[in-house]
Amino acid sequence: MRKLSHKLFLSFFFITLFLSFFIFIFSYGLIKRTYIKELKKHLKDVNFSLMPYVSEFIERKDYKALDEFVKQKGEKIDIRITVIDTSGNVLADSKEDPSLMENHRGRPEISVAFKGETGTSIRYSETVKEEMLYLALPIFKNERIIGVLRTSIFMKDINKLLSDLRKRILLIISIILILSWIISLLISENFSSPLKELLKSFKKLSQGEFNVKILTKRKDEIGELTEGFNDMVSRMEKLFEEIKGERGKLFALISSIPDGILLINKRGEVIFYNEKMKEILKEEIEKGKFYFQVIKVPEFGRMVEEIEQKKGARGEIEIHGKILFCNLKRIPETDEILAVFHDITELKKLDEIKRELIINISHELKTPLTAIKGFVETLEEEEDIKNRRYIEIIKNHIERLMDIIQKTLFLSELETGEIPLELENINLKELISDIIPIFEKRLKEKKINLKIEIGDNLLEFRADRFKIEQVFINLIDNAVKYTEKGEIRISAERENNNIKIEIQDTGEGIPEEHLLRIFERFYVVNKARDRKKGGAGLGLSIVKHIILLHNGKIDVESEKGKGTRFVITFPV
Repeated sequence: MRKLSHKLFLSFFFITLFLSFFIFIFSYGLIKRTYIKELKKHLKDVNFSLMPYVSEFIERKDYKALDEFVKQKGEKIDIRITVIDTSGNVLADSKEDPSLMENHRGRPEISVAFKGETGTSIRYSETVKEEMLYLALPIFKNERIIGVLRTSIFMKDINKLLSDLRKRILLIISIILILSWIISLLISENFSSPLKELLKSFKKLSQGEFNVKILTKRKDEIGELTEGFNDMVSRMEKLFEEIKGERGKLFALISSIPDGILLINKRGEVIFYNEKMKEILKEEIEKGKFYFQVIKVPEFGRMVEEIEQKKGARGEIEIHGKILFCNLKRIPETDEILAVFHDITELKKLDEIKRELIINISHELKTPLTAIKGFVETLEEEEDIKNRRYIEIIKNHIERLMDIIQKTLFLSELETGEIPLELENINLKELISDIIPIFEKRLKEKKINLKIEIGDNLLEFRADRFKIEQVFINLIDNAVKYTEKGEIRISAERENNNIKIEIQDTGEGIPEEHLLRIFERFYVVNKARDRKKGGAGLGLSIVKHIILLHNGKIDVESEKGKGTRFVITFPV
């Protein structure tokens, strides 16, 4: 690659060379034309000075005396003089014998002169065997042309003068070129030397050296550029120190995080990881390897593929006997994927222990509660029993306990996935119609308007009818329970390959801080209210697990005092 100084020098050189060539061609051509023009004027003046004498000789027809006069004058002024009559015959010539010369009527300058104009021509003379400049004027007598007077000079004399002139012009141009080249070299070096310093400093700066500073006394744009560079270096050094400090803090923070972190670029290569990630994988991680070479778990690969269509993905994977909750998020600015691995092995064990404990307690409680219920029912049959109201209270509480136990056992079975799905084609409109009679009495008592907006053309979907009924019974029951006035609306529509179902009420709503937890087991929003209304916090948890078993999803939107909307999506 050529240096900038060479480029500048060559640019100046070619510009100067072009201008010099243009000046030479223009000036030489102009001088040549001007010089020939002056020679023609001189020949014309000579013609006018000889015209009276030549005219007098022609009138007397003294052609011999005319020839002698012409030869004498031609030798004296060093100009060839020729006199031609109207027929084109040469009457006199200062260089040759006119009797031996051919007819000149057809010569270009003579033809023009016979038309009464000034004829000029530069051509090769067959008589003297030389290139010559001719000028011919008509000789008038009483406004009649009686002949032509022609003067001429040898072009070799003119060419010699022009050649000398050309040499002088070339010499001057050569001197100008040499001077301009020297000046161009000085200018290019003067311009490029500070840029060379800047380039060296930039190279040092790119290698992380911030102790570079360029000293200059220039006050032009290059001087401003140099000062700007020095200022930029100072600012970069400060910023770099700040970044180093922040980077140290960031690495310390990342190292202290108990979760594994993995950063994958858009090509699928691992570009960052923390120490916890190495501990999880129990091996060294080589940067630049593809993620599937580092984490050889198919579920993780599926999550990475899933994130191509979404902003994030999450799920559980198992690595070396540990259960990890993996959360993937795409970084839009760099199109990279950040994967965070949280070890939930102990939580899973505790959850399993808790589930087994709940199942065991539920089974243990179920037997004595059944016996107590039987005794209470026996007592009810006695006629002379007093305080029958207390018996009724005991019976209601026993039934509530048994319902909680039954739901707890059912939920535990759902969570373990041990309950098989008995799939069949379900018509949603018919299913809802079969459920509604359960709530008709309560709807009338509360004067709640129920709207069902399900089209007849909605496609059937395959599901476990009993479990799907449990979903809608729980959701409609909650809607009726927590709505004192207004309406409940159930609607369904098809979206691509999914059926979207909405259950919306105008009830008291759920506060925003509780929305994320309402699907948890035994979670209640208002304990005093739910205890009064018989809620145990299991219904929505059962709903969610049934929907997940069917590969569906459930979302909730609510505003306190304005109602709640549940949105269920089932694949067709």
